[in-house]
Amino acid sequence: MKLNKQQIENLYKFTRQHYVVHYDLQTELVDHMATSIENVWKNNPEIPFETARDASFKTFGVFGFMDVVENRQKAMSKRYRSIIWLYLKEWFKLPKLIITTLIFFLSLAVFSLKQGDFIAQICFYTVIIGSFIFNYKYLKYVKRKEKHKEKLWLLEDLIFRNAAMGDIILVSNLYNIRAVVVILNSISSYNYVTALVFTLLILYVYIKCRVIPLNAEKLLKNTYPEYSM
Repeated sequence: MKLNKQQIENLYKFTRQHYVVHYDLQTELVDHMATSIENVWKNNPEIPFETARDASFKTFGVFGFMDVVENRQKAMSKRYRSIIWLYLKEWFKLPKLIITTLIFFLSLAVFSLKQGDFIAQICFYTVIIGSFIFNYKYLKYVKRKEKHKEKLWLLEDLIFRNAAMGDIILVSNLYNIRAVVVILNSISSYNYVTALVFTLLILYVYIKCRVIPLNAEKLLKNTYPEYSM
């Protein structure tokens, strides 16, 4: 006995009611529950759908879907980091290596100035403010999708949420690294270290906030065959 369309839709609604918001995770859970329900019906076809559904849900344990969602998020986060790494490697190959080198020497020139720290502060707070603006726009985008009952994908959420807020912690840490390096001014090459760190930071932020979002449709289609922008 197979589930009908209405019952499948009920399972999607059920997962959403249990705080699973991403369509790909919902689909994974619905497939699992549908198989479980159909196996129950093979032995006892008289069991009502709701009873079989609730019994299937109990097999996920005390925390419900939480463990499955957490494991899936970890796997997708790993995939997202590999995407960043792939794009980053491109900047250390010709012709982009030329731009990377120019960024490095420009950073070196800036941090060799007396006003270098002040310029670093401006860059730091610009990134912070920009991130909050991007995050605000993204939250509005998510609410619009929820209002119109559009699909939200886990990788899509990672791409745009990381573009909005994910770089703030990194920027804070790297700015602290700059302060530590300045303290070690007995090392004559400290400006080279700082320039290298900020070159990597610029590339990292640019990839997360510009390159990956611009390529989001392609990345989502490669990840989800059923995806359509």
